[in-house]
Amino acid sequence: MILTGFAAGSQRPERLLEQALDKALGGARARVSGALILFSPAQLPLPGAALQRLAKRLQCPQIRAGSFPGLLANDDIVFAQPACALWLLAPPLGLGDQGTLSLLWAKPQYLDGGELPAHERGQFGLISGKQSWFWRYPQSHQLLHTAFLGPITHRQLVSTGISPLTEFFPHYRQEGALLLQLERYSALPLLARNIPFALREAKRLPLDRLLLGERDAQSHVRYVQILATDTNRSGLWLERPLTANTQVFLAWRNPEAALRDTRAALELLDTEQGPPDFAWISSSTGRASDFFPSAENDLRLWRSRFPRCPILGSFSQAEVLDGPEGGRITRFGTVFDAFYRLPQAADETPSLWQNTFRV
Repeated sequence: MILTGFAAGSQRPERLLEQALDKALGGARARVSGALILFSPAQLPLPGAALQRLAKRLQCPQIRAGSFPGLLANDDIVFAQPACALWLLAPPLGLGDQGTLSLLWAKPQYLDGGELPAHERGQFGLISGKQSWFWRYPQSHQLLHTAFLGPITHRQLVSTGISPLTEFFPHYRQEGALLLQLERYSALPLLARNIPFALREAKRLPLDRLLLGERDAQSHVRYVQILATDTNRSGLWLERPLTANTQVFLAWRNPEAALRDTRAALELLDTEQGPPDFAWISSSTGRASDFFPSAENDLRLWRSRFPRCPILGSFSQAEVLDGPEGGRITRFGTVFDAFYRLPQAADETPSLWQNTFRV
């Protein structure tokens, strides 16, 4: 069982936590085996004393908390505004330090060449902002692994929402982070010729929607942001130099494609496995509410398909994908992690879910 709570408004984090907890419990007493607590925005102060008091109140040391650019919780989306959302887990579900289903929260400085170090990989999760903090009883941490324990299985789906604008170019010329040519074409004129019609009406070139994709020998695709144009040299300034020996193409973050990807992913999940028991969502900050042209967005599509499924998640700078080699980083999309309860034998021992706590 999972109890959910949410609170928002211009209040101190301690007060937001108290309100979210009251909504989750509803005045009832519940045996809590773990608590997952999210705050927004990322620079919100860490309410360490309040979290320690909460651990003692719930008699539960398995409490994880973090601050993020924005939150997703059931029917609510908050971005860059004060808010708190939480899950309270009850047996046979629980949280721990080690397990086969590991949620990872990390900061950008832990990435190595755009990827997580092998020893820090999780099955799902996100890379938050530099100002984020993470807390596990009884203190803060720079990086946090949280294992979901219990008789559950996991399914992950991805909505990329990125449309290619050109074919692949195996050859290019760059000077540092300044991209000058793709094949024989100057980079800036090539981009200008391929800007999609949906972006041509903008008064200024929306560089935040335009990307360079690079595909390596293993067919893994990573995307690089375009930061500025260089009219003098007909080039494009990128957030980093392109990786050697990759094929490059122009692409754009397409809201209509994002909605199609999400609808297709949720239909596949519903058809193959049915409604999840609960779900975690990691969504790019670039897919906050102003990305979509209508009232539809990833959360609304999820709620329309699975209205009774408890949801918790956050906006991020990058998302973690499950895979046989461990967690891999993706960007600019939304990752849905769906969880299903497995049947539990009647004589199964509950010792794994019992918390010992001393004040």
